[in-house]
Amino acid sequence: MADRHHARPGRTKLKDGEIFGYGVDAGLGSFMDHEAVRAMRWRGRETKCDNYYDCVLADELAANNDDYAMHLPMKDEDANVAVFSSGWGDGFYATYWGEDESGQALALVTDFGVLEDGDGRTLQQRRVAAMSPEQREAAGRAHAAIQRDDEAALRAVLIEGVATPEAFAPETGETLTLEAVRGDKPKALETLIRYGARREGRRRDRARLRAPHLCGLCRLSGEADRGPERAATEAFGRAQGRARALGRGRDRACLRRSRLRPSRGREADALNPI
Repeated sequence: MADRHHARPGRTKLKDGEIFGYGVDAGLGSFMDHEAVRAMRWRGRETKCDNYYDCVLADELAANNDDYAMHLPMKDEDANVAVFSSGWGDGFYATYWGEDESGQALALVTDFGVLEDGDGRTLQQRRVAAMSPEQREAAGRAHAAIQRDDEAALRAVLIEGVATPEAFAPETGETLTLEAVRGDKPKALETLIRYGARREGRRRDRARLRAPHLCGLCRLSGEADRGPERAATEAFGRAQGRARALGRGRDRACLRRSRLRPSRGREADALNPI
């Protein structure tokens, strides 16, 4: 059991990468004050037990699936101990004080790192929140052009260089390319794929300039000589095929592919009884 004093911001400074917290090596954490510590020591002497957990706490935790217990060391006193499972087990866990305006401690919270989306936002909402105002504005205009299947307007937004095919649409939090596929917007999809292929071609050209000795590897793979336009056409064809497959529905596609045909032999007799 470790004794940790209240550390206030400004009084104790942390180095980069450090956090206030406590270590756990038995899978349990607890909150208590000095009165509770005194009461536990008194209870331990009364029970004449070498292991306070085995003699006192184990049964109380077992009643709550070993998740938590509000322990009263002395039944006739108010001092209590909040005992709880430490999330994923042993480790060092960040702990935070909540204070009022005068600096008086009101709450103590330990983050065991078990909550996903703990701030209440969805993945899509967090994606959009991470974008700059300029990126959100440009991606919003691009998404509107995709919905209209307006390739000219979409191309104008992409040329600005702020929004890319991988940018997230502010309304949905999904990529612009995925929005074009979902909305069945072939002109917008072609524009996005061609723009992405040109960006990739320029990136590859810059890489060849930085490391010309690697050009032989590019030619071996056939990527350097095809050119961005041909790569875009092939990528667009593949994307159209995926979009059509999504439109037909996976179940129907699987049914057509797995349709049984009569064949010679015992299997045919079983499938086509006379």
